[in-house]
Amino acid sequence: MQGYKYVGVISIALTWLAISFVLYKWPVLRSKSISKHVSAYKESYLLFAILTSVSLVLFYLFMFKWFIPVFTLPLGFKLVLIIGLILEFITVWIPDSTGLKHSVHNFTGYSAAFLLLVMTSFIVASPAASTFVKLVSLIATATMFSIFGFFLSVKSARQQHLIYQSVYIVSFHIAILVALFSVE
Repeated sequence: MQGYKYVGVISIALTWLAISFVLYKWPVLRSKSISKHVSAYKESYLLFAILTSVSLVLFYLFMFKWFIPVFTLPLGFKLVLIIGLILEFITVWIPDSTGLKHSVHNFTGYSAAFLLLVMTSFIVASPAASTFVKLVSLIATATMFSIFGFFLSVKSARQQHLIYQSVYIVSFHIAILVALFSVE
């Protein structure tokens, strides 16, 4: 079980490697989401989809084999995790282009993002989490909730889509990594 702990770190590192590579290699506009950047070029889309799929599989292995048992997370967390995994795979493999693809991509992407927020809330409520882990997770949850609400309600926030999206993802990852490294 202990070996799975580091699968989480590898998964998060792989996610950020994929995002960083795409943003470094192809032009960056703050008003575009990561998905919009990726879908602009077939090579970037395929590379990102493959790397993200590997990262998702590793992340969910880590969550089910190490994180959930260590933090004694309930069935509700497992269900949110499974639904999130399905939504994230759909989001990754349906590029953000036009028409129905755009609608499906956005629906599944925003739904999966909301579920990340729900997952951090479960960490806050975990009886096995330390006070420090709960505090960091609470801050991550508040940050993510603020970004989600602000982004959906203030149209001008979309001019900085890439920034808000990045901070949102980093907030989730920080909560996971702090929890992970709090356990010996």
